[in-house]
Order: sequence, then structure tokens, then C-alpha cells
Amino acid sequence: MKYKKMFIILIPVILIIAACPTGTLPGATPGTTPNYSFSVLFNDTAFNTETDTLDFGPVKAGSAGSEVTGTISNDGDTAFSVTAIALGDSASSYSLTIPTLPYTIEPGKTADFSLAFTPESSGVITTKLTISYTADTDKSVEINITGEGNYAPVAQFGIDVSDSTAYSQVEGFYVKDGGSHNLRPTYKKSGATDYYIYFLNPDGSFWGIGTYPFDDRYPYFGEGTDGPLCYIGVLSSANYYYPPEHELASGLNWVENYTNTPVITVKTGITRALGSDVLTANYHYSDSEGDAESGTSYQWYRSDTAEGTYTEITVATAKQYTIDPNKDYDKYIKVKVTPADDKGIAGDAVTSDPYYVEPPQSQP
Repeated sequence: MKYKKMFIILIPVILIIAACPTGTLPGATPGTTPNYSFSVLFNDTAFNTETDTLDFGPVKAGSAGSEVTGTISNDGDTAFSVTAIALGDSASSYSLTIPTLPYTIEPGKTADFSLAFTPESSGVITTKLTISYTADTDKSVEINITGEGNYAPVAQFGIDVSDSTAYSQVEGFYVKDGGSHNLRPTYKKSGATDYYIYFLNPDGSFWGIGTYPFDDRYPYFGEGTDGPLCYIGVLSSANYYYPPEHELASGLNWVENYTNTPVITVKTGITRALGSDVLTANYHYSDSEGDAESGTSYQWYRSDTAEGTYTEITVATAKQYTIDPNKDYDKYIKVKVTPADDKGIAGDAVTSDPYYVEPPQSQP
């Protein structure tokens, strides 16, 4: 009888053991339904894969681009495996850095990847990012991505010619082209036209605008010049080494010297109004997409010699700089301009030619 009682007691024990499963999914609680919870963050900010679009905004075309960190988070109580992270169309403008796949993410853990937008051209560029993972079944999410390639603005120092009513075809912006005429630098008009500003005659100290090849013959000597030619002023022989802008105040017109020669305003580099101690950074801003200028930055420098070492003037970061009589006389001044547009894209910095600050006794 006692044996039977013991047997009866053992039966339920055996049944209980048989009811237990031999294994569970990683992270799952025995006897419960697995809870899979997949979420994505970009730069630690929550992202709704069903409604949100990852927008890189304007990014400088041809640059190193803009990069974000993506985070796949397991917010559930069961592990899942990421099997693929891939880009769709326009992938050449986007690039991925991902972990070795497949990659298992345990509950409460994360896996990071990076996505970079490196536009090669201008315009809006879209793509999709697909993340595939295996939980109870194979699943995937699609993330809409957009960005705008934007060409950077350009700042140039040169000679801006205007107010030429008689010879309107010579108006425009002229950039130093690296060449020389009569041992003086020459300036070529930007664009398709082939006009130059060049130094005509060392004896007469004439600067003129004409076509290439250069021709030293003067219109009042007769015919034969190669296209329109107009004089933009006579410089004193002591200063003819410098291009015209060094002798001009901002907004000052060069008066015509000969009949039918137009009055021309010529400005470039660093300009200084007559009787003023204020220097102005005079440059030409252009943007191939027509974006307005906004946020352009400036830095002024000082040197003892024209070709010497230039030291940053720390307080001089505006478009204009007021000459310091205790530090700037008989010195050379440069300004560096970094153009920026209203989309927040900055262009390459350019630095002006040196400007010599004459002491008061040497000024005319």
C-alpha cells in the first residue's frame, strides 16, 4: 500500500517534466510569446520609418559631403538578425558603412551604420534605404532619403568695369589671367568674350581695354586696332606699376582722355575712398544657381613687405577695415574673403593682392 502511494506521488512529477519545452528563442521568456520591436534613429533622434524622410538639405557638390549615424535598436525582449542594409537608385551620391552581416541584435542592444551624402552635381537627389531583418519571419523597412546638391558660390578679385555707354561690349568683370603686357599684369573679361585690360605704354602710363592680341597703337594715331579699345585713365609715372584699382577711390570715375572714349568706373581688390581711412573689400560674387549671398566672411592681414609674412588682424573680420595709424602706415594689407550663400554653402576663400598704406606725408 505504501508503494502504491509513492507511485501515485511520482506520476505528476513526471508529467510536469514532460510539459517543459526543450529550448526557447534567445531572450524570450519561457511560456510567453516573443516580442519583436525594431526601431531606427539618426544621430540619436527617433525616426518614423513609415512617415519620416531623412533630409540632408543642401550639401556642397563635389565636396566630402555630409554624414549621419544610423542606429538600429532592439526595443523588444527577443533577438532579431539584420540581414541586409542597401541603397536604391542614385546610390552614387550616397554611401553606406555597415557592420558585417548578418548581425544579431540582442534585446536592449543596438547596431550602428553610417550614411553619407556626397552629391556629384547640382539638384535634388533622392534614394531609398532598405533594412532587412529576420524575426519570426523575414521583414524589411524602407526609408526615404533626399538631399540637394548645391554648387558653392565663387568670390573673385579683379576689375569691375561699368558706366561704359559708348562701348557697352567692354563692360563686365575682368580677372587677372596670369599673363602680362609691357611687364604688367593683364586682366581677362569673364565669359565668352575675349576682352582684356592691359598696360599700354610704360612712358605714358596708359591702361586700356581691348581685344587680344594686344596692340600698342592708339586710336587717335589712326586705324588698325584689333576691335574696340578704350582708355581707362592716365596714372602717374611713379605708380604705374600698380593696376588701376590701386589709384582709385571706391565709386570714382576715370575721366575720358580722348574723344569718344567713355567714362568708366573701375574697381577691384581693396578700395579706399579719397580722404578716408576706411578700406573696403571689393570683390565679385557669383553663384551658378543664382543663390543670394549671405554669411560671407572676411579676414584682414598685415605685413611689413608686399611679399612678406602676413599676420592676421584679429579684430578685422568685417567687409570694411579702418586703418590703424599706429600700426598700418607704410605696411601692406590683404583681405581674405570666403563667400557663402543663403543656403549655408560656403565657397573657397580668395585673398586679394597687397594694398600699400602710404604714410600721411606721402599721400597726394
